[in-house]
Amino acid sequence: MIGRCLLLTGNTPNTTRFQGRDQYETAVAVSQAVWANPADPMMRPGAVMLARGDGMCYQDALVSSPLMHFPRNGPVLLTEPTHLNPVVREEILRLSPTGKSAPAQVLTIGSLSMSVDEEVRRLGFTVCRVGGPDPVATAVAVWDIVGAKRQVMLVSGERFEEALPAAGWAAHMEDPILLAGRDYLPPATACAIRQTQPDVYILGGPGSVSTEVERAVRGLTCGFVDRICGRDAFETAINFTRYCSPTGKFGWCVREKRGWGFRFARYDRWYGGISGNPLSHMGKHAPLLLVEPDLVPPSVEEYILSVNPRHLEPKPPYMHGFLVGTVEDIACPVQWRLESLLTTVDEHG
Repeated sequence: MIGRCLLLTGNTPNTTRFQGRDQYETAVAVSQAVWANPADPMMRPGAVMLARGDGMCYQDALVSSPLMHFPRNGPVLLTEPTHLNPVVREEILRLSPTGKSAPAQVLTIGSLSMSVDEEVRRLGFTVCRVGGPDPVATAVAVWDIVGAKRQVMLVSGERFEEALPAAGWAAHMEDPILLAGRDYLPPATACAIRQTQPDVYILGGPGSVSTEVERAVRGLTCGFVDRICGRDAFETAINFTRYCSPTGKFGWCVREKRGWGFRFARYDRWYGGISGNPLSHMGKHAPLLLVEPDLVPPSVEEYILSVNPRHLEPKPPYMHGFLVGTVEDIACPVQWRLESLLTTVDEHG
């Protein structure tokens, strides 16, 4: 029947779905696809990052995203705050990170319990805890590990919808993510900006990070400051995907009809947006677009078509979409609509 999922496949020619029974398995599913053969030295990560994946506690996983980049080159996996999820335990053993060019083989982020560290040590891996007393301090601690960067992103530490696209870029380019309140700039964030004088890109509208906070940031740095936003989270993700900084190598700059890979996640559940980060780091280096659970928003449809290099017969360049989440997160008809939007062959001429 129309609207039901297909019995024998979860994929289409132009879409691939990654899913598990919960957010922990879904993150592992992406990890297994990107680091499919750790026996190959080129596919063995230097480190695995662990962050809590429960409830609305998105901040640690979000700000840890730059750690996925080289030289650590490993996934951020989600686990329960007080113990190591069994599926995640098996994935760490499978990946067997080298610890090369990393503080340890496994980095535990932020507010995870020390009991998680002990479980990892019992598996035979070295552990380094990355974080501070709160997510704001954890974000600064991650920045300390990745080192001096010309540019940083500032996002909401209170709501995740407009912050999610920053994580993919951080995984792709190692640019740090700092946190702000809607109406205040935390002292640790302000201090880090003042000391390093970076370019600062604020991701999200005034409902996420207010104009007063933007004004404070402009007073702290001699670097370039810009805001990337839209009328809603869907448009913010689109405008970030389009964005090209006038001052340097910041922004996906996906504007032309050249054939692209995108990844898609549900806008109101943070797990899919962050679990899919390896697909921005490796492979097709896919930026994140957001969808509703049962609808491709009109602005997303319009944007995909605007960069689709339609032609009269099957030939490169092609388009592809990665969906991260179960059919309860992103319904099958949404996937089928994306299949149509991503198809590069214009059957009707």
